[in-house]
Amino acid sequence: MINPIFEQVKSIISPVYLVGGSVRDLILNTKPKDYDFTTSLLPNDIEAKIKLSGKRAFITGKRFGTIGTKINGQLVEITTFRTEQYKEGNRTYEQLIKEAEELDNKLKELYETSPLPKHPPVNKIDKLIIDITEEFLKIKEPND
Repeated sequence: MINPIFEQVKSIISPVYLVGGSVRDLILNTKPKDYDFTTSLLPNDIEAKIKLSGKRAFITGKRFGTIGTKINGQLVEITTFRTEQYKEGNRTYEQLIKEAEELDNKLKELYETSPLPKHPPVNKIDKLIIDITEEFLKIKEPND
């Protein structure tokens, strides 16, 4: 099944790719709280296409390359492809390292205290196929 939010975004912005936590949420079969996309279009082009479609463009994150809108009541953010660079000694770099260490420690704690099995049965994982297409990320059984 193709995600209707993705289909509507794709009808406004192309090329466009679903990224971030919404991918994880859809894999886990939970409803994302928001949808993040990325594209090669520049922020002004994203904004213009959103407005041309009759939707309101949120430009709060425009200086970072992100334009938002709402589709079916869901927040959607579309960001121009980018890279981020951090230099050692820079406050941002130091904060990034600290946050990464904190996240790593939190994930270890969650893993250690989780009631879920520590290692999923290998035969189940081996039989899954991850199919990444431009339309959507799908996980399916090999004979689907």
